[in-house]
Amino acid sequence: MEPFSIPLETIYLYGLIISGVLTLIYVLFADVFHFHGFGDGLDFLNPVLIFAFVTTLSASGYLFERLSSLHYLLILGISSVAALIVVTLLNVFVLVPLSGAEESLVYKESDLRGRIGTVITTIPVDGYGESGMS
Repeated sequence: MEPFSIPLETIYLYGLIISGVLTLIYVLFADVFHFHGFGDGLDFLNPVLIFAFVTTLSASGYLFERLSSLHYLLILGISSVAALIVVTLLNVFVLVPLSGAEESLVYKESDLRGRIGTVITTIPVDGYGESGMS
């Protein structure tokens, strides 16, 4: 089948290139966008997951179109299932553990309030000393 008189193989290849470039751009500039999903319950709409799905779908679709003689709908179905599996594994084993990790090892003053510390330098008369946490 050739929609718009373009072979499906070419459409899959264009999709792979475009989604790969968009994924790379998003990974490089994700801190600028500060995107954390579309609400609390819709974490599957994370752009990383969407880009990974389209990239995997396009890559497997291109390979199946190029290397097999299966029907185009069967190729689309197999590619969709493969992309869904890859994206699910990516979400469960990479993105969820990373979202629960500590962002920084820096202590805030409010985190240290009420804790016992050990003074490691002399304290000036009108100043503060340095302490090491025990």
